[in-house]
Amino acid sequence: MRQYFPKEEYISFGNDDNNIQLLRHAELSIAVGSNQALDFADIHLNEKEILRYLEKIK
Repeated sequence: MRQYFPKEEYISFGNDDNNIQLLRHAELSIAVGSNQALDFADIHLNEKEILRYLEKIK
């Protein structure tokens, strides 16, 4: 991902192990759900909190 989007250019959402690289290289990483492999993410939200968070940061 980094070859296409420099670190400062995207926010990533992920919920599973296959999202680890995407989340690690994002300026802001948001883990959705409770996957412990994503503990390094900047923010942890459940599905119901995503829209509220996006409205807050726009």
